[in-house]
Amino acid sequence: RAMRGLVNGGSPLLGYDRDPTNAGKRIVNDAEAALVKEIYAMYDDGQSLSSITDHLTKESAKRKDCGSEKYRHIKEGRWTIKA
Repeated sequence: RAMRGLVNGGSPLLGYDRDPTNAGKRIVNDAEAALVKEIYAMYDDGQSLSSITDHLTKESAKRKDCGSEKYRHIKEGRWTIKA
C-alpha cells in the first residue's frame, strides 16, 4: 500500500484530509498545512518542543480530532510533545 502511495492506517495527519474520491489517499488541507509550516519554522528557529506546544495551546491552534475519547487532551485543545 505504501509503495502505491496509499495510507496504511494510523492517526489522522495534520495538514491532510481524506480524498473524497479515494479513501486510501490524502489531499492537502491548506489551513492545516499553514499551521504545520509554522510549527516547523518555530522548530527551525531553535524553539524547544515544549515551548512550541505551549505556544500552540495558548494560541488555541486547532488539532485534528481522531474521534476517540482516549485522546481527551485533543478535545480540550491541549498540545503535547508527542503530537
